[in-house]
Amino acid sequence: NMFSECSEECHMLGIKNQEYSEKCAKINDTEALLPFTLNKLFRNIPNKFKYLTPEIVSDDPPIIVFDNFASDEECDAFIEYASGKYTRSTGLKVEDGKISSVETPIRTSLNTWCQTPQCMDNIHIKSVTSRVSAVTEIPEVNFEYAQLLYYFACVNETSDDCSFYKKHHDFIPEQFNLNSGVRVMTCFIYLNDVDEGGFTVFETGISIQPKKGRAVLWSNVKDDAPHDMDTRTYHEARPVLKGEKMAANFWIHQYDFKTPHMKGC
Repeated sequence: NMFSECSEECHMLGIKNQEYSEKCAKINDTEALLPFTLNKLFRNIPNKFKYLTPEIVSDDPPIIVFDNFASDEECDAFIEYASGKYTRSTGLKVEDGKISSVETPIRTSLNTWCQTPQCMDNIHIKSVTSRVSAVTEIPEVNFEYAQLLYYFACVNETSDDCSFYKKHHDFIPEQFNLNSGVRVMTCFIYLNDVDEGGFTVFETGISIQPKKGRAVLWSNVKDDAPHDMDTRTYHEARPVLKGEKMAANFWIHQYDFKTPHMKGC
């Protein structure tokens, strides 16, 4: 046995990876991002998609804000679908090589998923999804189902009932060995105007105010090594202090996500 020479933890992880490989043979080996293509892709976006009003707010790590990414009708389609479906957002727990969802004190928002035909086949939602694909040059099968988020208001940032997502990173190292590969980019779309608070703040100091139809696109991986985490894109969702905040979040993978997901892989 090739795993018999290492520790028990390594041995068990090796067996789990082997079992996964046998059950879930990879269908598509086409990488979404090759080395040294990420920064170039981002730098070309402002010229190619002027109608979305893009602005490079950080060149390295690449972060772009689109002031007019989604129309009012498109934003409203997400909001209408999500209404009445929200539940407490969760974080990820990794145990024995398996990834599961668990409630976490660093994340107190509500969410639901655009994972039904009613949502995915909506003409406005399809339009937004195809736009994310066009801008990133990554096929839609590499996207996780859009996560729809709701942040409620609290009196001040130290209140016990605040809705936030404290400092975190969207890259999940354990996904490296999964068919989908790691999350290479995130596209976050604000679905409404927020009266006060609710900013997306990056560890580098960049702060983005929610505005209906605005989107922010950033990389989770390095330009020279697109399977490795770029630690410079840690970020947080600050508490909403007045009004409410709704958003649609697209996590984009290195390989096909949806096909393996449907197979339980």
